[in-house]
Amino acid sequence: MGLGRRPSTQPNTRGITRVRSVPRSLDHSISRIASYPTMSPSLSSSSHTILHILRTARLPILAQLHIEEALFRATSNNYLLINDGVESPAIVLGISGKPDALVHEDRAREMGVPLVRRFTGGGTVVLDEDSIMATVIVGSGASGFGLDCFPRQIMEWTHGLLTTPAIHKRNTFSLRENDFTIGSRKVGGNAQAISGDKFLQHTSFLWDYQDDRMALLKAPEKQPGYRERREHGSFVQRLKEAAPGADSIQSIQSI
Repeated sequence: MGLGRRPSTQPNTRGITRVRSVPRSLDHSISRIASYPTMSPSLSSSSHTILHILRTARLPILAQLHIEEALFRATSNNYLLINDGVESPAIVLGISGKPDALVHEDRAREMGVPLVRRFTGGGTVVLDEDSIMATVIVGSGASGFGLDCFPRQIMEWTHGLLTTPAIHKRNTFSLRENDFTIGSRKVGGNAQAISGDKFLQHTSFLWDYQDDRMALLKAPEKQPGYRERREHGSFVQRLKEAAPGADSIQSIQSI
């Protein structure tokens, strides 16, 4: 599969690790994932369009990003990866995010929370054991799912793919600007990579979070209009509060 390149993970002066490619230690795992064809008719637009599904838990975020980028760049298959919590807390920035403008770096350092730069755009998120990561990779061509590779259309399609019946029974789960929301509060953030007719979308859901970790983020200068300059505490919502009685992985639609 051509995945034998060594990664170029280059910490810069701010301690951010930038993911370049997949390390050899993950080759076997990626080969095993790619050869496990799980098909769900509810997710396929035709019998010839297959979505491979990988579920995991406590996968380190750096390993997850390595796997996702390798699958996106080096295969032509379609994947849904669901990671129920990361191994240890981390702050993840988009490819152009500026740490000094987005993160209280000294406090993050004191708390031992590292900064990682992903290969896609989007905003800055705090991930920990109570986050749910869902990544959709369409490598066979968006047209196989009846899509054009436009960011908004991809987000709308992914919103439908990840819709949770338990949430819909109690709330309005919506796409507002670039976020997944319930009412006026954010429960999930999105980031994308698009290359020709291929795309990848990361979604990170806030099943739960710790206030002191969320406080490591500064209010970004560029904000969605619906945020109305609110602080994080009144802008985001714990997903577990919106779907009482479900556990974290059940908050993502059963495949």
